[in-house]
Formats: sequence, structure tokens, C-alpha cells
Amino acid sequence: MTSPSTTIDAAKQWATWSREVGDTKRADEMAALVEAGDEEAVARAMVPRIAFGTSGLRAKMAAGAAHMNTLVVLQTTQGVLRVMRETGVLEGVDKPAVFIAYDGRHESYHYAKTAAGVFLAAGISVLLPSKTMATPFASYSIAHPLDSAPAPLVGIVVTASHNPASDNGYKVYWDNGAAILPPLATTISDAITRDLAPGFDRVLPEDVVAHEGCIDVYDDLVAAYIAALSHAHRIDPPPAAAKPVVYTAMHGVGTPFITAAFAAVGQEPPVLVAEQAEADPDFSTVTFPNPEEGKGALKLAIETANRVGADLVLANDPDADRLAVAERGADGEFYIFNGNELGLLFAARAWTLLPEAAREDPSSHVFINTVVSSSALMAFAKSVGAEYASTLTGFKYMGNKAIELKEAGKNVVFTYEEAIGFLPGTIVFDKDGIQSAVLAAQYWQSLAAGAGGVTTGLFRTELDRLYATIGYFYIETQYHFCHERKTIDAILDAVRDNEAYARDDFAAAGFDVVRVRDQTTGFDDGETDGKTRLPVGDPMITWWFANGAVATVRASGTEPKLKRYVEVKGASSDKAAVVAAQKKLDDAIVSIVLKPEQNGLIAKGE
Repeated sequence: MTSPSTTIDAAKQWATWSREVGDTKRADEMAALVEAGDEEAVARAMVPRIAFGTSGLRAKMAAGAAHMNTLVVLQTTQGVLRVMRETGVLEGVDKPAVFIAYDGRHESYHYAKTAAGVFLAAGISVLLPSKTMATPFASYSIAHPLDSAPAPLVGIVVTASHNPASDNGYKVYWDNGAAILPPLATTISDAITRDLAPGFDRVLPEDVVAHEGCIDVYDDLVAAYIAALSHAHRIDPPPAAAKPVVYTAMHGVGTPFITAAFAAVGQEPPVLVAEQAEADPDFSTVTFPNPEEGKGALKLAIETANRVGADLVLANDPDADRLAVAERGADGEFYIFNGNELGLLFAARAWTLLPEAAREDPSSHVFINTVVSSSALMAFAKSVGAEYASTLTGFKYMGNKAIELKEAGKNVVFTYEEAIGFLPGTIVFDKDGIQSAVLAAQYWQSLAAGAGGVTTGLFRTELDRLYATIGYFYIETQYHFCHERKTIDAILDAVRDNEAYARDDFAAAGFDVVRVRDQTTGFDDGETDGKTRLPVGDPMITWWFANGAVATVRASGTEPKLKRYVEVKGASSDKAAVVAAQKKLDDAIVSIVLKPEQNGLIAKGE
């Protein structure tokens, strides 16, 4: 444990370096904490150092090594450049380049130029768009280099996605076009901390855009991406618009890309939620700019739909890599689909859009989701004869898996995670809210065209049709807030005691455990050698039960949450019984594993 005196000394050094790199605001903040003698506040600002999570770096913008700020961006970029040099990424490349994009948050453009300055000073060109961009463009820029610019070897996106306005982040993509995985993330982290002094030569942020190595690729990259999207998704003739579709960018960057994408595939332009159509770093109309949060986040979009007579609402998160969908039901109320429902719907749609000849060899196609997403996708893949693969949580795993399978000759039809992240095909190797919105709008309009004038409950009806084929899968994702990692560790340690994993407690509650997988330790008694086949390290435990139910408890990689995913399968003719069984198991997970009152956990909504 770091001693107070050591932390204070580190904080003083941090403030000195921050001032040297021009961030006097954060330097003054840290100096004030040190001067006040507030050792606890200094420790919170400095320890632990911000690290790569499920989606790269993400934290509050503030002073200190634990937060996002100019010095941390510089140190991180130095680490990335060190690894590029040391792993041979730059070897034999005549015109090395990196791609750096940014969202509309406070400081994002500044952080992007700060990172760009390090590469430019090293003789590496920087493809820096002149406007905000959606996160999927990073993967696209690497996977499909432009003729008009050097091929980027690495991609960086400055974004905190759907986090509050106070946050920012830094995502890294490697030379295959996917987000970085361990051990590369660990290698970069080690390279960052090896020498934290901001000693690399750099071009100052204010001089970056005028530098001869800085290339504005905005127009060419958008044109290329939209053309690829149109080639992959255009249906001739396009489905007629039965009713308008409402779209919100959630104060983010998505609007220009969604409007261009809809036009490219022949869809009527969506009705924009005017108050949220442009990038707003303060996210003025929402408390949390996360469309996954439900009706609170979608309030203005639903109000817009009611005003214009629309029955479908589409919402991107602020960096436009995720998609939420709400549909009006026969009762007039909007139903917001969860990520697993949308994943099944979109996967089935993507399958039917394949040419009939391609579907004659179903084993050449594969669907991918994560270990905490619904088993319904596996059941659907099995029902059509296709293959199925699962990965750990996060599109960094799924994107790399998609590349692996594509290189093995498989056609990756659809990939998704339960947190409303979807990827049709392999134009990119990251979740893509733009392609997903096009898929959703086309699908809905096609269903409306065949529904005899009915425009309500179309997706719900289609889901029921799928459940009748594969069974009814009911999964809920819930969470408790937990701000101390040591508390999460203690909770998981308590249930894994002597590899017991609370089997007796679950049996007493009426749930017989037939398998346990512990990603933290690598234990998996479902494998012949007792070892998991997935990468070890994530704080996550999964239980399989005799009745076919599955439950997982894991720590979020980006937020102070202890999440649980509980799924029960049953007959589609008796959904109420399946829902009741899921609720009973979820209650058992809470009481047996989480013990919120004992561990000081705060439930969602409390």
C-alpha cells in the first residue's frame, strides 16, 4: 500500500509535470490538495492509476493519475508509442500513421491534439478528422485504409461513450482493426508506467493541425464508410416507409452519419430529436446520456414520436457505437427492448438477408456474443445449422474473435453484447450503432409492409415468433453500485471458499449447481481438466444449474458496479412461469452471493 508521504511526493511531482505540459488548471487543483494537507483527497486523485478496462481508459476529468487529464493523455500516448516501437509495428513501414478521433465532450479535441503531437514529433503521420466522429470509424480506418492517406497502424478515440459529462476516455485499436486485448493492454500499461515523465518530443496542441504530417481524413473516410455500409445493407427496392422513424443522437456525434447512412440505403430520413441532435458536452437534457437507462433517457425521443405519429424510436449513445430501440405497442405505450431481445431480432434478420445459396451451407456462418449475453443466440444458431462462438465481456474480445473466424474462412453474420452493442457483418470489428440503426429501420419498415397496415408491436410479434421456435429465454441484467474493488474481491472470495461456490446454499434454495466457471482463478469444473478455456483474470463467476438456468456475477470494467446476469429458459407458451423462475433465482443470487446490506452495496435506483 502506498504511504501518505509517498503519495504526497508523487502528487507534487505530478503537479510539476502537469504544469510543464501546459495544464495549469489541473496542476493548480493538485497543488491545492497538497497544500491543504488533504491526504485522503490526494490519494483518491493518485491511486490507483487509471488503467485499461473493458473499453480502454475512462474516468472523471480532474487532477491526478487516477483521472483523465492532459498529462495522463501524454503519458498514455508515450506508452502506446513505446510499444509500437518495441513490438515491431513500425518495422518496414515507409509511411507510418495513426488514426485519432474524438467525440464532442469537453476536452476531447484538446486531448486528441495532445496525443497527435507525440506521434507527429516522432515522424508518424496522424489522420485527424476535422470534425467529431463516431467510434466505429477507428476500426474502419484501420481495416479499410484510404487511398488518399497512409494506412494507420493504430487507432485512438478520445471518448467516454455514455458516461456523465464530467468524464472522458481514451480507446486504443491495434493494427488488425480491433480494440486491444490483454496481454497487449498490460504491455501498454507497463510501458506507460516505466517512465511517467513527459519526456518525449511533441508538437504543441495548437500547432498540430497546421503540421505537415497531420491529415484531415473526415470527408474521405465518411464517404468510404457510407459506401461500404450501402453495399452491405442496401435492399432493392428499399422497404417503403409505413411511418416515420424518430432518431436521437443523445447529444452526441451520430446525427450526420445516421442521416447519410439512411440516404445511402434509400430509407426516408429519420425525424431528429432537435434538442439532442447536435453534440453538447454538457448533455443538457439528460442526467445520464445512456440510452440503455430506459425511458428517462428516451423521454424527449418518445415525446417527439408522439408528436409526429411515429411508432419506432432509435437512439445512439453519444459516440454512436451502441443503439437503443423503443417501439409503440398495441396499447399505445412504448416498449424499450433490452440488448438481448434486439440481439436475437437482429441476428435473425441478418440471417434471412443472406442469399439463399449462402444459407445452403449453414456451417460456414457463425454468430458471436458474450458469456453474459443470452443463450438464445446459441439456440437460434443451432436452429438454422450455423456455428456459434462466445467470448468474455466487451467488443474488444468479440472484435478479435470475428477477425479470427473471418481469417479461418467463416462468414461472421452477426455479433452482439447485451449492453446494446451490435455488429452486423464485418465492415468494422467493433460495435456499430450506425449500421445497427440502418438494420433496425429497414427491418421494421419491412415488417410494417407485410402487416396489413399495423405499425405497432411489430418487433414484439417477431420476437414471439422466434421464441416459439427456440424456446423462451428470459434474462435480466441488474447491478449494485460498489465503489471499492476490495469489496468486490471479498464478495467473490467468500463464495469461492475452497472451491465451494455456495453450492450448498443454492441447493437449499432449490437450485442445484451443475457447473461453475471462475474467470478470476481459471477454475471451471465443466472442463475435463478443471480449467477455463477463456482468458483468465476478469472478476467474474458463472453458475450453471440443473434446470438449465445460468447466472453470472461480474465487476464492470468501466463503472463502479457489481453486475449480475440471470437467465432462465422455458416454454414460450408459459412466459409467466419462466419470469417467476428467473425472479426466484435472481433473489437467490442477491441473498447468497451479494449480501448487499452486509457488504454495503447500493441497489440500482436507491
